[in-house]
Amino acid sequence: MMRLVARYADVWNSAGGASPEAAREQSRKLDQACNELGRDPATIRRSIQQVWDGRDRGKLVDLVGRNLQAGFTEQIINCQGPDHARVAAAAAEALPELRSAPVR
Repeated sequence: MMRLVARYADVWNSAGGASPEAAREQSRKLDQACNELGRDPATIRRSIQQVWDGRDRGKLVDLVGRNLQAGFTEQIINCQGPDHARVAAAAAEALPELRSAPVR
């Protein structure tokens, strides 16, 4: 699969439920596949999804920072929970902090 991504993709999205460590390992495999094919790994944008229940903004900001450090420049926050509207509003309120999340 990674060879196919390495050969043709402009963007690669890590599986939604992957831990940051698992996503980093998959990203390393993509780098390796790119190198084997003679492609610069930096030419593929990295995307990742994470689920957030709207409760602990600090954890979300920390996760976004760790994902940035791992090279995931595009991040999708999947707002979950029984009160989806509240979670989406909490995510919107968190955007300024997420945009300036420190790389960890």
